[in-house]
Amino acid sequence: MKVIGVGTAAVDYFLKVDESFLKEFYLKPEDDVSFFSKNIKPKDMLKKARIFKKSTGGMSLNTIAILSKFKVLVSHFSNFGKGEGEEYLFKNLPLVDTSKVLKTGDTHICFCLLTKNGKERTFVYRENKKELDLFKKVDYKYLNSSDLIYITPIYLNDPLRSLEKIIKIIEKIKTPKISFTPGVFFTNLGLKKLKPIIKKTEILFLNKREIKTLTGLSKKKGSRKLTDLGTKIVVCTLGEKGVLITTKKEQLLVSAKKIKKVVDSTGSGDAFAAGFIYGYLKKKSLKESAEIGNKIAALSLSDYGLGWLNKIKPNFLNSL
Repeated sequence: MKVIGVGTAAVDYFLKVDESFLKEFYLKPEDDVSFFSKNIKPKDMLKKARIFKKSTGGMSLNTIAILSKFKVLVSHFSNFGKGEGEEYLFKNLPLVDTSKVLKTGDTHICFCLLTKNGKERTFVYRENKKELDLFKKVDYKYLNSSDLIYITPIYLNDPLRSLEKIIKIIEKIKTPKISFTPGVFFTNLGLKKLKPIIKKTEILFLNKREIKTLTGLSKKKGSRKLTDLGTKIVVCTLGEKGVLITTKKEQLLVSAKKIKKVVDSTGSGDAFAAGFIYGYLKKKSLKESAEIGNKIAALSLSDYGLGWLNKIKPNFLNSL
């Protein structure tokens, strides 16, 4: 197994709303919160807006699904839950090894609320209350059989509890490289809480805002600080401005691919991570890996969720 993803698996539902809708539910653009924390239910939102698109979701699962399309051997360590959501996930991940997936509780769902024609996203999720069943019996032999483990948050109403579970897993990872995307969910916990993961991370994916949250510094100085803590490669995504890559030896800015039309930017970070990891596994340079990430992220902007993956031409890999 080349890459194993660790993180929440979800079914994403897309809704187009306006800013007044967000205010009504005490939300703001780029929030990543639970229905429980806002004391609302999915049906409350569905009285005001309709679902127009559905997709597999979860940061690590999206990245793993993309890598599977690029002929990388992949697996996922997560809890799909049971019922209609579980069936949807299994059906739409034909190239992902799901033999280690747990099936307890209700499938995690996420409402992706799109404002400003998809340029802003707000995420509201209903967690799988049985999510932590995943940690009752961890197969470390299986995890240590991979080349790289890609870790993203496991969404619970208690982020710190989720982080502590992941840290316990990382402590027993011996051979595989670690790639980590903390997202807003974990960066809000602060740098001190994340240090046990950061010091063991080979590739750390963050955006400019998350670096500022973690370090209190600019993207350049903050990235350098994170490498001082042990991370080998810090990848700071900058949207249309490209990506800043930092190691102990160098810091380079790689320009983004120009896009004529953006349908939706949800999941573009996951697509970039897939492209960068693909380049890394193929032993490409940091610049080449970032360029592959930018190319795949650009493709992801053409549709909602992972719908764009079905549009990839058979010879696409030859162009990477």
